[in-house]
Amino acid sequence: MFAVLQKFMEERQLPWDRMVGFCTDGAPSMAGRRAGLRTLIMDVSPSAIWTHCMIHREQLAAKELSVALADVLQQLCKFLTDNSIADQCPAQTMIDHLKCLEEHVTTYFPGLDMSKFDWVIDPFLSDAGSVDLPASAIEQLIELSCDRTLKGLHSRVSVEEFWFGARG
Repeated sequence: MFAVLQKFMEERQLPWDRMVGFCTDGAPSMAGRRAGLRTLIMDVSPSAIWTHCMIHREQLAAKELSVALADVLQQLCKFLTDNSIADQCPAQTMIDHLKCLEEHVTTYFPGLDMSKFDWVIDPFLSDAGSVDLPASAIEQLIELSCDRTLKGLHSRVSVEEFWFGARG
């Protein structure tokens, strides 16, 4: 794929240092850090910004939703809409509640090894191989950790706001 792209750039006399950004899916052949298209492009155009295709990311997330969870979420959305709770409970209220839960988690789960959840606090510093998650979730964590847009968001907002933003 890189050879085709390189030929295209040369034929049209497009300099690599003018490439601002590029977008691919998260497949290792495209986004791999060792030999993927992303790495090859970054070698010749280090200032280019790679992003993971949003549509592909949404497709991966939707694929993981089980029928039961989808049903529960549908019922929850209906309940919130029917009772106008969504209007009464803005996102900031939910974020504040999550922060409160975070502060009191040891009360509810004494002896819980919180270091197992470091990937939640900073998915960009975590070693995906050491995370105790199903393989499909580890794949998603790797794809997320390669997304520079999300990495930028993570550095600007709270953990709670990041995960709300990472969904969509």
